[in-house]
Amino acid sequence: MDALERAKQKIREEAERRIAELEEASALAAKYGMTLSPINEVEPVEVDPSIGRVLRHNKGWRETILEIVSEFSGGATRSQIRNRLSETHLSQRLAETDAAFYGTISKAVAKGELVEHNGHMFTPFLFRRFQDDVQAGRREDVRSERASQTGNKTVVIDFVASHPGVDADVIFAEIKRRNPGSMKNKNSVYNLLARMVRDNEIAKNGKTYVPLGYENEASAGASEANAEEGSDLFGAQDPNKSRAGK
Repeated sequence: MDALERAKQKIREEAERRIAELEEASALAAKYGMTLSPINEVEPVEVDPSIGRVLRHNKGWRETILEIVSEFSGGATRSQIRNRLSETHLSQRLAETDAAFYGTISKAVAKGELVEHNGHMFTPFLFRRFQDDVQAGRREDVRSERASQTGNKTVVIDFVASHPGVDADVIFAEIKRRNPGSMKNKNSVYNLLARMVRDNEIAKNGKTYVPLGYENEASAGASEANAEEGSDLFGAQDPNKSRAGK
């Protein structure tokens, strides 16, 4: 689904939600013998000016990022924005350097073009609507991406320690069980595991993951077992030879 189709889908969903609210209000008004105000007396609905735009190839970092953020009603993390950018005409420039990516976001936040909340970026319009939905209990507040990653690291370290030799699929399932919603796809867990291996928080053994130092401990245990076995083989005396010597 391209940007235009996503924008159309958002508009359709918003229209359906508003219609449902009007129908509910009409039913409630009829129940108490009331009538709703004519449609031309209703306060105009605020429209996000960024919705409905198409990501065109002649747009720069700022416009493209603002339009990407407008696609996420619940806010977009930097990772999500970056992934979406990799699908646009800026993908090659993003692969060469991410300085413009981070710089553009920082400037947009400073100018008030974007609002950052718990590590998620919103357009000002979407943030106001998001806050209204959270306060009304229609949706939960977003969690900080960094906090989620920290929590997920704890899950990985604990789980790998108690289940050495597990693969990424099993770890992903455990994270989903213990931290629902913190990871949306397997690419996220692959990236997390790669960082943890790089930072010497866990170790990789083929396609599986083990606690740091597990291979050394296993090797030491195997060596000790072999030594004991060798002692039994070569250190024990043959009873017949002992009697013969006597």
